[in-house]
Amino acid sequence: MDGAFSLLRSFIILLIPVAASACSVSEARIQPRAVEAGVPADPKHPVAVVDEPFNYARVRLGTTVSLRIHAPDRDRAERAAKAAFERIDVLESILSDYRTESELSRLRLVPAGSPVRVGDELLAAISRGRLLSKRTGGAFDLTVGPLSSLWRESFRRERLPSDDAVADAAARVGWSFVHVDAARSTVLFDLEGMRLDLGAFGKGWIADAALAVLVENGCPASLVEIGGDMAIGAPPPGRTGWSVGVALDASEPSRTVVLSHCGVATSGDAEQFLEMEGVRYSHLFDPRTGWALTVRRAASVVAVDAATADALASAVCVLGPVAGRALLAEWPGARLLAVDMQ
Repeated sequence: MDGAFSLLRSFIILLIPVAASACSVSEARIQPRAVEAGVPADPKHPVAVVDEPFNYARVRLGTTVSLRIHAPDRDRAERAAKAAFERIDVLESILSDYRTESELSRLRLVPAGSPVRVGDELLAAISRGRLLSKRTGGAFDLTVGPLSSLWRESFRRERLPSDDAVADAAARVGWSFVHVDAARSTVLFDLEGMRLDLGAFGKGWIADAALAVLVENGCPASLVEIGGDMAIGAPPPGRTGWSVGVALDASEPSRTVVLSHCGVATSGDAEQFLEMEGVRYSHLFDPRTGWALTVRRAASVVAVDAATADALASAVCVLGPVAGRALLAEWPGARLLAVDMQ
């Protein structure tokens, strides 16, 4: 969700053709990087005609949201795309930490020790975020709001925060200090000044929700990309999957993989860092210590869905190469696509 603070944090590139009549007047055409949507399911018996996807793009969540939809016809694709964008708009209005009127932002006003009732959408996102935080040992943490604000301001001023400021913000961070009561639909904070920030998995979460809408509208062979995070559905017709180029920075893809029924995300600091007195401070920080990383790290992860991939990519960067790989080894369906760590 952190559009301004996490610019260019992902460099997953989808390699697809452009359908000649895919875009309606209100959507911008997506430019392809190559001319194939996958590989033939059987190279000895290639499909004679492979339907090209209908492509749509709009600006949402401070970034570009792209939909690639295989559908029987344009009308079906446009109905599905409209429903998916509407779903994205609803979730952004609930989960954004940039919108002061969002339901998530209103939780900042809740005093510690007081359970507050929340809607089903926010409850589900917080529950999932808390679970991911627990399973990553806090390397991903949904309660990093105080640290996000501190480092965002430091980057804007081009000045490091003081030790005391970092310690104060870090003292209000910790997934175990937020409690979810699913039966009562309530959330409770143990500490004053806690603040949720779903940015490290929010785009993936919303991409998964948008893909679910496309499937519900009869378009299972679809892909949703939000700022580089991808929710990937069934393979395109006659193909084994979607061809995805992987790069950890803005360069050309270093490799191509064919994927379906999964999520992909990349986390890294190729474009977002602050250099002070010869030390490079990343926009990525360790939720457990509060301090920005001072080593260059980037990781691209594939997992069962985009929300999981999003959180794991962030966690791997925080943990480093050894502990990061160990984390993924314990996570069914997750693996590294690319990694660059000092």
